[in-house]
Amino acid sequence: MNIFAQFSLIFAVYIAGECIASILPFTFPASIISLILMYGLLSTKLIKVHQLNEAVNFVLINMGIIFLPPIAGVINYSDLIKSSFVSFIVISIVSSLLAFFATGWTAQLIIRFREKRG
Repeated sequence: MNIFAQFSLIFAVYIAGECIASILPFTFPASIISLILMYGLLSTKLIKVHQLNEAVNFVLINMGIIFLPPIAGVINYSDLIKSSFVSFIVISIVSSLLAFFATGWTAQLIIRFREKRG
């Protein structure tokens, strides 16, 4: 499957998530619905991982370029960041540590669960 078809498939899943989100009687992020749909398609092997390899690798290789506009936008708020630099750093460190510990704890739970299942 060529890269255009792979991105088309990813985009179709995204559009399906948007459609589902628009008909739900409550607010729910369409991006999360799309992720759940993609996970379901991949786990049931309706879409195979190798069918999306080129598109996924392209996005991973160009990840730095994707984040340039938000980083450039932060530069516009440099005065605000300078005025609360210490709290910004503390919050960044604490949230990073929490994410590291949560990820490690989750990985350990999954490993224990798989060991018990055999």
